[in-house]
Amino acid sequence: MSIKNVALITGASSGMGIHYAEQLYALGYNVLLVSNQESALKEVAAQIVEKHPDAASKGLIADTLYMDLAERDAAARCMEYCNGKDYEVEILINNAGVYFFKDLLDCSQKQVDLILNLHIYTLTALCRLFGEQMRRRREELGLSRSELAQRLGVSVSAVGNYETGVSAPREEVLLRLFNALEVDPNYLY
Repeated sequence: MSIKNVALITGASSGMGIHYAEQLYALGYNVLLVSNQESALKEVAAQIVEKHPDAASKGLIADTLYMDLAERDAAARCMEYCNGKDYEVEILINNAGVYFFKDLLDCSQKQVDLILNLHIYTLTALCRLFGEQMRRRREELGLSRSELAQRLGVSVSAVGNYETGVSAPREEVLLRLFNALEVDPNYLY
């Protein structure tokens, strides 16, 4: 049996990632926290469950996936993990990031490769892997990109970018998207 209402949050071991995870868990989502900070990740998951006992009592999950998202196969391994757990990811928040606090020209090639893999390759691959379901649902409803864009209050090119994995919708657009496609968030991701 699949686990629905899963929100996958990368970079979930600190900063805004924690905030996203807490808010989504409190709203009734199972959360999958992904980071390369293993001990912090487990601590954050435990704190979220402790902070929201009502959600925990409903059986909501705060799962963790320790992974270096700067590795080229990270997005595929993340998808494999979700498939292996039978998670239906409805929300994808790409929050992972790195900054070296120096000019790019002063970064080593290894640091530049890490930045590119994490900020561009993995982010794009995650959007691509999870974007197909959105397009399939729009087509099932017989909606054009233009009609969906109008319902969402975004441009037609934004809908195209969501469907092709170029970008992901902002949180407020994502919530409108679930309504427009008449799905619960699990369907899309």
